[in-house]
Amino acid sequence: MSSSPLLALPPGLRNTIYRLVLIEPGKIQIHNQPPPEPALLRVNKRIRKEASSIYYKENTFRFHIRDFNIEVLRKCCASAAQVLRKWSTSSRKRKRCHFNYMIYTCYDWPELLEWLKAYYDGRCINVGERHDKDACPVHSLFGLVSEMKRKQDLEWEQVTKNLEYVHQGLRATKSGWL
Repeated sequence: MSSSPLLALPPGLRNTIYRLVLIEPGKIQIHNQPPPEPALLRVNKRIRKEASSIYYKENTFRFHIRDFNIEVLRKCCASAAQVLRKWSTSSRKRKRCHFNYMIYTCYDWPELLEWLKAYYDGRCINVGERHDKDACPVHSLFGLVSEMKRKQDLEWEQVTKNLEYVHQGLRATKSGWL
């Protein structure tokens, strides 16, 4: 299909239609894999370009993550980042996806380190929410990584070494951290 009748409509009306079709009333739940993109985003390149930023920017994605497994988040964020990177270069305001995390943990330290490294590299946000009592040590670790990077200007290898001391302390408290 080279052209769609939708593209003959004025841009404001198209955006209204995109929002009616693409915006979910609640959070988009993501469990083991990213959901397929809506069919509207696969109609043609122009509609995808116009509508994907609405889909990724104006919805909230809730990740149900077990043991800090970062793979599902990586897959979904890669798709969203590609769209938002193109979108944000044409706009003065910085555009962001709304990601929400529901973490079910067995406190897998190697997986948590992957999250912390992604945070250190600026590839993800702090996933330890303050109001979640089980994630409180996690939130503190994200804060610690931030402090070591921004204020102390430490390289990741040095940050990892410091985090290992924290890990040893957590294990000593028998808090369940592996």
